[in-house]
Amino acid sequence: TRYISVTGVQTCALPILDEAQLQQMIADQGAIAVPLEIQQIFQRLTQTAMRNYSFPLGTPAWSLRAYKAKYVNAHAGAGGQVVMSSALWMAEPKYRLYEVAAILAHEVGHIILRHSIQLDCNEADWMDSGLTFAEAHEAFREDFTVESARGQAWTNLSQKFEFEADKIATKILQQAGLPPQFMAAALRKLKPKTEGFSSGSHPGFDARIKAVSN
Repeated sequence: TRYISVTGVQTCALPILDEAQLQQMIADQGAIAVPLEIQQIFQRLTQTAMRNYSFPLGTPAWSLRAYKAKYVNAHAGAGGQVVMSSALWMAEPKYRLYEVAAILAHEVGHIILRHSIQLDCNEADWMDSGLTFAEAHEAFREDFTVESARGQAWTNLSQKFEFEADKIATKILQQAGLPPQFMAAALRKLKPKTEGFSSGSHPGFDARIKAVSN
């Protein structure tokens, strides 16, 4: 176990848990190859991130993988891995490449800002300190209810991170030579698709669109 110290976050174990969970998601749903043009746009975004941002916890091991699903979704792990659903290029109506770029820039933003690490550290902090990191993570998930004080604190933090990832995504797009308004366009496309967001982890789309449009 490697220990880290992040500004504003108490020292805790850096989770390899994220990677294991993302691998399990792909195994459960079925892996699918990412189209070359999406791989190329992801590489463009990560190269932009490396040029413009610092990574005090170490260089991310950037990777992009996909699983089969009819709903659009994407996830960022702590170590630089991004996992996306095949609906991003197979769903109807189809997502244009610039919309996919914005969604991937959002996930890259989560990694730059170390959101996964901060959420995982807080989960461990909120649970019994006698538990291992993985045990605390699992206990928090089992105990989670949005109505509880702890659940509300997690929801508030998660929603704050979504706004932050949207904001930095517009900067990443611009730094990569892509129009920053792609982020608002992607959010408008995502708005009718509420699957995966019922836990309250994400703010409402109207608020997110307004935030990146200002």
